[in-house]
Formats: sequence, C-alpha cells, structure tokens
Amino acid sequence: MKFSMSPAPFLRRKRTTLAIMLELTIALALVWLASIIYYFTIGTNHGLQAILIGVVSTVTMMLVEFLFYLPKCIKDGKEAVSKNSELNCFKETMKAMGYKLSHSFGWVSGLILALLLPVGTPLYVVVVSAIIAILVGKLLFGGFGYNIFNPAIVGRIFAQLCFGTSLAYGVEESVSDFTIFTGATITSQLSNNNWMTTGLDIDLWKLLLGNYQGTLGETFTLLILVIGVVLAIRKVIDWKVPVFYVGTLYLASLLAGLCGGYGLGSFEYALIQISIGGIMFGAVFCLTDPVTNPTSPSGKVIFAVGAALFTFVIRYFASAPEGVAYSILLMNMLTPLIDRCIKGFTTKKLLPKWGVIGGIMLASMVLGVSSGFVNHGAYDAEYRRQNEFSSVVEKVEDNVYHVEVEQGEKGRVWSKIEMKVTLDMNNRTVTKIEVLSYGGNGGFGDALLTGGEIEFSDDFAYFGDKNKALAFYDKYIKLDSPLSFDEYLTIYGKENSIGNWSSEAKGVIRVGATYTTMGFIYGVCEVINYAGGAQ
Repeated sequence: MKFSMSPAPFLRRKRTTLAIMLELTIALALVWLASIIYYFTIGTNHGLQAILIGVVSTVTMMLVEFLFYLPKCIKDGKEAVSKNSELNCFKETMKAMGYKLSHSFGWVSGLILALLLPVGTPLYVVVVSAIIAILVGKLLFGGFGYNIFNPAIVGRIFAQLCFGTSLAYGVEESVSDFTIFTGATITSQLSNNNWMTTGLDIDLWKLLLGNYQGTLGETFTLLILVIGVVLAIRKVIDWKVPVFYVGTLYLASLLAGLCGGYGLGSFEYALIQISIGGIMFGAVFCLTDPVTNPTSPSGKVIFAVGAALFTFVIRYFASAPEGVAYSILLMNMLTPLIDRCIKGFTTKKLLPKWGVIGGIMLASMVLGVSSGFVNHGAYDAEYRRQNEFSSVVEKVEDNVYHVEVEQGEKGRVWSKIEMKVTLDMNNRTVTKIEVLSYGGNGGFGDALLTGGEIEFSDDFAYFGDKNKALAFYDKYIKLDSPLSFDEYLTIYGKENSIGNWSSEAKGVIRVGATYTTMGFIYGVCEVINYAGGAQ
C-alpha cells in the first residue's frame, strides 16, 4: 500500500494571504480617509498634504520593490521564453513582476508608514524614510515572510532619529475649540509634566474622536477600536495581541493614577493614556504583523505584554514620550527567542509560560505604582504647568512701562518676552509697543513679534498662518493708530492658562505661535492693570 505524505497543516482556510492583506488595506484606508477629512477641516493645504504623504509613501515603497525584483523577473522572463519560444519576454517579465508585487504587500507597509507620520512631514522625508523602511526593514532580509522587523516601524524610527526637527505635528486649527499646543503632541506635553498633570485640560471624548493633532493615523482611537474588533472577528488579526497590550498599559496607568492622587479620576486618566501616542494604532496595525510576531498563542501574549512593559518604561522613565514604535522594534528582536523558548509547548508546561506572562504584567504594575508615588501631586496644575505666565512691570517714565513676561513652570523658563509699552490714560488707549527681546530661536513666534523681519521660512508652513500672524502684528503690536485698553483686556483670560480663555480669544491668539501671542497679550494687560487702566 502506498501512503501519500504531505506536511501540516492538513486543513486550510479558503482565504489567501492576499485576501487578508486586502482587508487590512481597506481598514488602513478608512483611517487614512478619516485623517484626510479632519485635516481638510483645518485647511485645504493640510488635507492635500495628508493625501500626498500617503501616496508618496506607498508609491515609493512599490517603486523600490519594483527595482529590487526587476533583475530576478527579467531572468524569469528569459527562462520562460527559452522553454517556449512563442512567449513574449516582456510580458513574462511583467507577469512575474505582478506576482512579486502582489505577494510582497509593499503598499500595506507604505500606508502604515504614512499613518505613522505627522501632517507636517516634508515629502522628501517621506521618500527617504520609505526607502529605508522597505529596503533595510524588509527586502534585505529576503522580502515578505523573512523580515524580522516591522518595515513601517523601521521607517518611522529612522524619520524620528534623522529628521526629528522636520516632523511638524501642530498646525493652526480654525474650526475646533479643543486646546492643542502648536508644534507639540499631547504626549510631549504630558511628558514635560511627568505624565501626571491635568493642566492640559484634555477632553476625553474629543480625544477618542480624533479631534486633535498627532501623526495621521494615531488620533482616531474610537475608529481604530471599531476597526480592530472587526478585524479580530474576521480573523485578520489575532485578538490576543492588542487586548493584552492595551490591557496591560491600562492597568499600569490606572495604578499610576491611583498612586498619583487622582482617585476615581484614575479611570479616565488611564483611558487618556491608552488613547494617545499611537497606542491603539500600534496595537491594531503594527503589533499584529504576523511575520514579526511569535507563532504560538502564548508567545503572542508574551510578545504583547512585553511590548506594553517597554512602552510604559520608555514613556515614564525615558526621554521618548512616543515609545510605541521603540517597544515594537525591541519585541521584534525578541520574537525568535520567544519562539525558541515556547517551541513544543502546547498543553504542557503551562505554569512556566503563564509565569513569564504574569511576571511581565506584574513588573508593569509595579512600575505603574512607583511612577504614581514618585510623581504624586504633580497633577496639580498650579504646582507644575507649562503654560503658566509671570510678569514684572516697572514704570520707566510718565505713561511708559517696561514689562518682562516669562512662560514656564516653577524653576524652569520656557520663553521670555521683554517690551516697552506706552499708554494714554486719558483716552484709555495703548499708543506704542516696542518689543525689546524675545525667544531668539528664529522660530514662528520670533517672526511674528518682528513683523516678518525674521523670515517666515517654509519650515513654519505647518505651524501656523503667516497672513494671520502678520495681521496680529499689525493690529496689536505695530499700532498704526492707538488701540483701546478693551481691545486687549477682552482677549485676556482671568487665569494665565489658555484653557480659561474664551473661544473668541483663542481665535485671536491662535495664529501659529499660540503661547507667543498669549504671552504678549498677557504682558500688555499686566501693564494696563499696573497703571490702573482696567475697569
């Protein structure tokens, strides 16, 4: 009797890898579309930039793959013709190329990389990062199925390390009253305040809807969550990876909040932590990459909780607030080790496997508790708040005052504006303002305060609107004609936090250098108050 021998698995699903990747592509396209719509609400240029980043990233990766596979496909075409002279060499080459490209899935990595970049990323940075991502992160390892690192994550970290100053996150927002910090992500702001501050006054619901600025794909937490559930039900991704990753981070953040003095507010605090910084996007679209994941179910759980531990450590105890990408890359390196340790474990030796999982989760919990205790009380906005202002006013002669405005937290000054203000007390007007000194870093705020004497370079394009900045300068600083006290006082909030300013006031000061304009208005109003001009 003759037996037919074949390797496992013996039962195969009808769905192919190509079909699964197409479903994943649709999911990514939905997030991309949401990002495009959001940035079009801010401005046409921003919406177009969101489209271009996705297109350029995807096309670049596909082009690199085309060039990489071209010699092999030409060889395959010639071999096909040598076996059958009736075949056309060019057609056979393109046929081989079509198969290679359609089964290499470069467009998926291209979309993911695009969604990991902020809207202010220059297109040349997108091109270079895409080339490094697909070439170094994938093709040099042998292509799809052989790479040990997630290509998109390789490209994102390359962009961060080599072009960090070019990755512009903040842009002028004209339709939303949600408080954003121009040029900085929410994670950066939280990191500057030890992750324990409530000074940002973050609206959780708007955070879940994606009504803030970060990378193109990270902000739409609720949408990504729904997509993740659908993909898990469709078995496009393994549910264990995102659930254990996000769940571990939530528990660690909850303990950090409880030990940090948040009380019942710790539950909302933990939700905020898992809704920002790309955690949900990374959990659904990056950590679940089957090529760079362990193969066994328990290995995937160890992979997920390990990534959560690294993310928490990098966020709370290192200098990189956006720690998701680094944690994924670190766990990609450990995947072969996890596979080797778990190899052959099915129902046997469950205790060691779950002991490792429990140990990593326990380590995350301990870190959460320690972080909370170390930073206990730091959530007090009066104790530590980056957008806190202080001023020193001095009368230098009749109706002429010197004022210095400092912005920062106690013991640390972020920026300073020094100016001389001339008042007409009889008519209750400001007649002259002379800016004596400013930040001096050549940024958008400096260009604004000098009325464009410091050039508004193209690097500022996504930090604000040059025309609005110049209009602010002409009306409130240049003063071709005297301006009434009330013009300044009606803008000024009762407290020196932007969260307490009216929506109309925010519309005036948000020209691209929010804290520069805010500090300027604050300084003028302090002079008016000092002189007794406020009513």
